[in-house]
Amino acid sequence: HCAQSDDGDLPDSVRQEPGSHWGVTDLRWSDGRSGTAEQSQHFEYAGFRFDDASREPVGARMVEATDAAGVVRRSLFHQHPQLRGGLASSELCDGASCYERTETTWTALEPTPGASYARPTRTLRRRCEPGTASCDEAATSSQLHGVERSFDALTGHLLQETDWGEDASLVSEADNKVRVVSYAENITDDEWLTSYVEEESVWIG
Repeated sequence: HCAQSDDGDLPDSVRQEPGSHWGVTDLRWSDGRSGTAEQSQHFEYAGFRFDDASREPVGARMVEATDAAGVVRRSLFHQHPQLRGGLASSELCDGASCYERTETTWTALEPTPGASYARPTRTLRRRCEPGTASCDEAATSSQLHGVERSFDALTGHLLQETDWGEDASLVSEADNKVRVVSYAENITDDEWLTSYVEEESVWIG
């Protein structure tokens, strides 16, 4: 397993990729109804890298999306070959106030040697009222939302997902929602085919 990595954990084969890159810089949309304002976002990118081992780009490390009101969503993406493209963290900021932050832990599953795929095993989001100077557990408006997941190591399918709800902390279990999924699999002589979800159950608390 390869746990969530940061910029300093990259292999030597992943290097900075200088030069220009194609990317969406501006996005505008509307719901088509008269009297409603057009929405827009402006995007900026940083930290493009290339993997010499696989001979392909691993994308940008950081993306900033700014809406018409000046609210910025700053996102960091993994560039490790096993976790490439996975969202590591994001924060929502209005000026100096960063009032929402999400962090995701990814795990690389290796069903066979040389083959791997990443799955998001844990997501934590802390949110405060806009304008909060420092959104942490000490903030009176702080709410923490967590989701934890487990996956089948062979197929990568979701086995269990626990949603802790949105609380001041993760101690309370009264509003936890647990989802468990099992699959009907045909496995013959090391050849398998997942056909359909056999059973799915959800309970609260």
